[in-house]
Amino acid sequence: EYVVIWARDSGRGKDVVITQADIANMLRAKGAIYSAAQVLLRSLGFSFEDVKRVMVAGGFGSSLSLESAVTIGLLADLPRERMQFVGNASITGAGLAAISREKYVEAREIANSMTYFELSTDPHFMGELVSACFFPHTDIQRFPSVMAVLAKGRSKQEG
Repeated sequence: EYVVIWARDSGRGKDVVITQADIANMLRAKGAIYSAAQVLLRSLGFSFEDVKRVMVAGGFGSSLSLESAVTIGLLADLPRERMQFVGNASITGAGLAAISREKYVEAREIANSMTYFELSTDPHFMGELVSACFFPHTDIQRFPSVMAVLAKGRSKQEG
């Protein structure tokens, strides 16, 4: 285990630590998110480069560092202006549907157009998942901005 914040500084009187199990769980979670997006896009004939906007919602999104999310491979390495945090979108949407008949109808249409996609039966999913369970990914070419940061860090160490 690695101590992130010592007990004397934590405000709780206990060390704040990160363990190997914590890192393994995070790798699996981020790998599942990235690989699911990759497989869903591929099934529709698209790639990440075709995505015009990524909206990250919920409490998860509000505390997320965009650069860190890309660096670890949670989010695709897209131009940052295409990424947007939208807060608690479910509450916002429910509120709009409650006060606007038009928004209610739109929400129902969206809900009725949903399609179930079983990732585990997709022939590419397991391969994508395994590849995404590394930092940032086994195919580092998918993360050019991360490669640039790593190269810059290496040149500083060597120079």
